[in-house]
Amino acid sequence: MSDSSTSQTDGDEEKIRHLHAELKRYKPKETLTLCPRNPGIPYGLPEYGEETRPESNEWLLPNFDPTIDQPDHEAQVEVISYLKGDIHRDALVLLCNITKAPSIRHGAHHPLVPGRKFVLKVYNPTFYLSARTPSELANQSLSREANAYEYFYNQGMTGHPHMVPQYYGSWALKFDVSEPSRGSRSPKTRRWRCAGAILIEHIQGLSLEHMCKRDEGGAMNTDEAFLPFPDSDSVSGSEKKGIPLNEMPARLKVFK
Repeated sequence: MSDSSTSQTDGDEEKIRHLHAELKRYKPKETLTLCPRNPGIPYGLPEYGEETRPESNEWLLPNFDPTIDQPDHEAQVEVISYLKGDIHRDALVLLCNITKAPSIRHGAHHPLVPGRKFVLKVYNPTFYLSARTPSELANQSLSREANAYEYFYNQGMTGHPHMVPQYYGSWALKFDVSEPSRGSRSPKTRRWRCAGAILIEHIQGLSLEHMCKRDEGGAMNTDEAFLPFPDSDSVSGSEKKGIPLNEMPARLKVFK
């Protein structure tokens, strides 16, 4: 094996170790502090215009400054489990329990209730594997989804009995990644790694991932989506009963 091949292999292994270390920040039983963050403007698609984008800042997360503490506006969650999460799967989706709600109410989202379960969707650029700038791709996706939820919330169209889950706000997570100063009397320079997130209602049930199959290329095939009845899990695969969702009447029956 050539030196260049060995160097590349070592680099790949180091990157994998870094990704796994980053993922551990969100492992079950970890407590995460959510800092308030304005979602800003939606951008990243041609419909918004090529020049529509927020002003960049040194923290790589628009509309957020990690050096500002706002304890009365912050929330804390304890991670229960991964609903969707991997080192190569873009946004992380976490099932969480609210352990601390902000003492000051924010009108742009529904109030948080300690002790209840919520879904935290984290747009950490580290897990975005793309030829484009990972932080840019993550922040674009976050800006669009957060603004969509905020719009529906302001229109009174989130939560029961509506189809859109209840919206609990746009947030930021910040992690102190400062390295200790060695042999220096000067204080260490604070460095932060930031990630945007949204908090939404946890709705029990099957996801499209569980109801659909994927083709050889990994694309989801919704034409054969199948919703099994709750008591069909104990039945063998060929005899499972449920509702095929490839026809409009069946889909409307589910929405009832």
